[in-house]
Amino acid sequence: MKHKHMLLIVLVTTIALVLAACQTGGKAKNPNPNMPEGVTNITWQWVELIEQAPASQSVVPAPENYTITFKDDGTVAIKADCNQVSGKYTWGQDLKIELGPSTRAACGPQSLDQQYLELLSQVVTGGLDGGKLYLETAGGEKRMGFQKAK
Repeated sequence: MKHKHMLLIVLVTTIALVLAACQTGGKAKNPNPNMPEGVTNITWQWVELIEQAPASQSVVPAPENYTITFKDDGTVAIKADCNQVSGKYTWGQDLKIELGPSTRAACGPQSLDQQYLELLSQVVTGGLDGGKLYLETAGGEKRMGFQKAK
């Protein structure tokens, strides 16, 4: 009888330890520890493009057609006009956005979809400034401005 009682105690203790390990070990580490506070899980609309050479600033028509959402798990959801794109990002010393699967519809000659996706793939840094999100290519040559979607 003592043997069964001792076996039951060992079994209950083992189950409790396994459950505790699952609860604490189950939390994934943040894959992007340098991500600025207040960027993830928000849909950002591309509203402007600032270029160094030649110096220019452009307003993006229909910003609701060009969005990006950085998710906590290191993935991005992108709307590039008539196409949906998924991908991954890492925000360590640099910011890197890797474009993944995409729908491949032709959005028309006025669309900025190809330019938008090309710029996103060249981004190396970013941050918040005055409530806007800015993503920049190397050397700050091109700076994309985003505002929160309404």
